[in-house]
Amino acid sequence: MRKLFWGGIHPEGHKDLSRGGAPVPAPLPVQVSIRQGIDYLGAIARSLLRQGFKRQVYISFHGPAHMTCSPMVRDFFDETGVPILYMDLTMQMMRNARDLFKSMDSFHAITVGAYDIMGRLQDVPLNTEYHHTDPQSCAPFDDIFGMAYQSAAIGYCFAEHKDHMSTPAIPDEATRSALAAEGRELIEALVARMDMPHVVAQMRSLEAYNTEVARKYPWVPYAGALDYKA
Repeated sequence: MRKLFWGGIHPEGHKDLSRGGAPVPAPLPVQVSIRQGIDYLGAIARSLLRQGFKRQVYISFHGPAHMTCSPMVRDFFDETGVPILYMDLTMQMMRNARDLFKSMDSFHAITVGAYDIMGRLQDVPLNTEYHHTDPQSCAPFDDIFGMAYQSAAIGYCFAEHKDHMSTPAIPDEATRSALAAEGRELIEALVARMDMPHVVAQMRSLEAYNTEVARKYPWVPYAGALDYKA
């Protein structure tokens, strides 16, 4: 089996050039729209497919990522007949590991634990300046924000940087190490509960199922991309 592991780290504070939902994008001369992000991911997926990678899994732990990943997965399938997978870890957390998460501090622990796993714990700054319990400036609109998936119900941007969420207080290395240890444990437990060997086996079985569907309904968009005899 050919395996490839590719990933990235979301810049601190969402100060990047891509649109990720409500956070205000960085004031850069180049900014990338959600539509362009979909096309960018699609180009990566097609390139990997040409190199023989049919079992592709795209993973995020960032709420608005579904706006980019989900359309790409559907378009890619209709075009190629290959069912690649998008896994929203926020959804997996709520479905399979709700008992593990005691508060938002558990989410922050996962972030710090991920840096530790990558050998970059020292990149997590020691600070207490940005910890707060203030309500979001956009809180009066929560009723309409919740009418669809995160950041996709209606257009808006945060008025304050702190609206995204509070930064945990990490005053010293001991606190940082404790968060990292908790985060590593949570990540390992969540991965174990996701049962990736089963997920990949299901992807393989779904491909066979899709082929049978195309035989039955040869007008489905992906049928022309499949190598089979009707």
